[in-house]
Amino acid sequence: MDHDRDNCISQHELKELIRDVKFGKVPLNVEEVVVKMIEELDTDGDHMINEEEFVSRFVHWLNTTNNRTLATTESPDDIYQVSKATVHFYTSF
Repeated sequence: MDHDRDNCISQHELKELIRDVKFGKVPLNVEEVVVKMIEELDTDGDHMINEEEFVSRFVHWLNTTNNRTLATTESPDDIYQVSKATVHFYTSF
């Protein structure tokens, strides 16, 4: 995903990723998806998604699945560290 290894996902890298993902017969406007994802994930406004932004939103999405918060005894920092390790594992290929 992070082809230039700058620890950020650029719009170009995100576009390549979305293009490569198979969505079956679901029609997909890649440009529109990239714009929406950047809007959702890019909290500092640099038009790139850094690791902290990605993990933070990923944790948020997990916690709000089906409009309910998951019960947990872990602190947000614990969740961030586990999610960060998981994301690193999946993006290191």
